[in-house]
Amino acid sequence: MFNQRERDDDYIIKTSEELFFKSGINNVTIEDIAKKSGYGAATIYRHFKNKTNILIKCAIDVWTTLFNKYYAPSSEFVRGIDGVRFFFSIFDSILDNNRDAARFITEFDSYLMTNKVNPRELKDYDDVLLKVKGFFDKEYARGLVDETIRKDLDRDVYYFAVNRALFMLVEKLTSGPIVKSDKLIDEKPQVDLIIDMAINYIKNVK
Repeated sequence: MFNQRERDDDYIIKTSEELFFKSGINNVTIEDIAKKSGYGAATIYRHFKNKTNILIKCAIDVWTTLFNKYYAPSSEFVRGIDGVRFFFSIFDSILDNNRDAARFITEFDSYLMTNKVNPRELKDYDDVLLKVKGFFDKEYARGLVDETIRKDLDRDVYYFAVNRALFMLVEKLTSGPIVKSDKLIDEKPQVDLIIDMAINYIKNVK
């Protein structure tokens, strides 16, 4: 059961997300959030110490929403490697249905680097990312047991390399075409190619 402050916090976060999704992180100010939410700027500052604090809360909410939408409801897979493929296939779904969220996440990462945010402020955000990784870890471990995944690889190196490659591609695709050649191919085959290469790399060929 939420108390009034928690309800106000949630409302401000959701309102802020709408603005960040529509206008981009760098184009939204505390004053914009206050105007959109119907609160005064002073009230916003009583709930959140600055824009960075709001952004972190929004990023946590976005990742939690994506996790609950795609990973939490998933059923048990017959083979571990199929679960790993499903994990990465979510990038296709995000491009189809959550482009604003994907764009926000990539902008948020850039914001963190540009503004040199203290890692201590990011603990709760990192916990959510590790929760997402936990789904991958479970399926990867099952693939080792059922012998559909090779045992001579570093799981974490594989996870972060593939995840970052896909995110860099998603960042490019969600930013829209810049030159004419950007329109030569559809988005989905590019994402699927990286996923296919990633799965073939770990596949245990008996």
